[in-house]
Order: sequence, then C-alpha cells, then structure tokens
Amino acid sequence: MIDEISIPFYCNKVYSGFAQTQGLILTDNNHIVIEFETKDALIKLLSSGIKSVKIPYDALLSIATKSMKYVANIPGNENNIFSCQIKKQNIDLAKLLISQVQLQMAEIKLSKYEK
Repeated sequence: MIDEISIPFYCNKVYSGFAQTQGLILTDNNHIVIEFETKDALIKLLSSGIKSVKIPYDALLSIATKSMKYVANIPGNENNIFSCQIKKQNIDLAKLLISQVQLQMAEIKLSKYEK
C-alpha cells in the first residue's frame, strides 16, 4: 500500500503555445491519476473542462507507458511520455511520488514471478 500523493502541475506550451494545461498528478494503490484542464492561452475563457486519466501501474514502463491509449488524451504528451512542469516547492513531493510508483511497479513484477 502506498501513500496517496497529490502534486499540482502545469504545461505552458500546449498546442504550439496556444493553450495551457493545469492539473494534479495523484496516486492510489492501483493507478496514477492525472486530472487536468486545458484553457486557451490568449483570453483564458475557452476551457476543456476537467478531465481525468487513470494509468495502472502495470501499464508503465519506467517513465513511459506500454500503450499510447493511456496518455493520448493528455495535452503535451509525446511518444507515450507525459511531460509537465512542477513548481520548485513540490520537488520533494514529486521525488516521493516517483519512488512510490517505482516501488509499486517492482511489487507488481515480483508478484507475477511468484505465480
């Protein structure tokens, strides 16, 4: 079981700089959850609404996903990798999230070998 973590993120150069995305990266026992909203960068009135993507830990390969279907709808993804910015004050929390996700991935692999 892992601690639930929530980290705010942003992506300023979505759709060639015409939009910005803000959201949260969350963890639970089975998934990384990415909640986000994309707004136009000019007048900030047009919004995608809040969207959510769940990525199971066993669908991750290091920092990339095994399939594009998990990140295809997240603005700013490229080659199965979702890239975003995190504020400096959240770096330690981000490192903790990465450690917990890697531990969860290792436990999943280990449980498959034990079967």
